Amino acid sequence: MDDRELEAMFAAAPGEPPPPTFSRSDVVTASKRARARRRSAIAAMCACLVVLMGGFVALGWIAPGYVVGARARKRRDEVQAALPDALDLLAVSVEAGLGFDAAISKLTDHMHGPLIDEFGLALTEMRVGEARQDALKKLSARVDSPELSAFVRAIIQADQLGISLGRILRVQAVDTRLKRQAAAEEKAMKAPIKMLFPTVIFVFPAMFVVVLGPALISLSKVFGF
Repeated sequence: MDDRELEAMFAAAPGEPPPPTFSRSDVVTASKRARARRRSAIAAMCACLVVLMGGFVALGWIAPGYVVGARARKRRDEVQAALPDALDLLAVSVEAGLGFDAAISKLTDHMHGPLIDEFGLALTEMRVGEARQDALKKLSARVDSPELSAFVRAIIQADQLGISLGRILRVQAVDTRLKRQAAAEEKAMKAPIKMLFPTVIFVFPAMFVVVLGPALISLSKVFGF
């Protein structure tokens, strides 16, 4: 900024009192301070942008894994919940005289859900010529469920040893239902412990304020503090 620009900046308009006089050093100091403030504002904005970008990157790194894991756990829970009923229907169908493939076809006609979709895919593989053992092993590999893996092992052993499938399916259905009941009881036992922390953090302080608040006010009036 040269002398002419400074003079034009501080020149008085016609009919107005003359502006206060400033020395060149004051003007230079004010200009430096203005530049410093602009630099500080730009630096703060850049820092905020960097923090936001870092937050978005971290969210993009963590969120997909979390969402996929949550959906996988939900799907596994749905499979475990539907397995006893599916095994009951398979056992009834086999005991009624249907073959195992026909029983699976009946199952896919009368039930729905992730487990039934997996049974339908296994049935399709068996219909195109794949061996039953291989199709069931692929079914067990796709669904990460210990109960379903035990069912697949039992069916494969029954095929190899010539054991009645109806009895095996009935035993597997009862065992799976008992495991589901035990899991439900375990969750019910964990519920009071999970409820303890929100109760201590949110409910007890409010109760203390309601119960002890009037007493503290009375004591403050008595002792004068």
